[in-house]
Amino acid sequence: MTDTTPMDETAPVDETAPAETAATNEEEHVISGVVNKIGDFLTLLVDDEYHIFDFAKDLNVDGIAEGDNVTVVYTGTLDNEKTPPVAIEIAKN
Repeated sequence: MTDTTPMDETAPVDETAPAETAATNEEEHVISGVVNKIGDFLTLLVDDEYHIFDFAKDLNVDGIAEGDNVTVVYTGTLDNEKTPPVAIEIAKN
């Protein structure tokens, strides 16, 4: 019974640690620009530079069209060709 008590005290700490790690790895960023292309991915034009984004699984892009001025919330790093940033929210400006 003595062994069970420390395990119970440790469990909440273990549950908290992965949540903090996930939040750190998924830092959100915001960028605004004009939709250059939208299909299986998004190409956003910002200050004469093109940025490509993948879409989050649950992202709804209905109503967003080429030429729209939008704000994109994303995770990841811009211009990373191996792992493109992932758009998690897109809103018209």
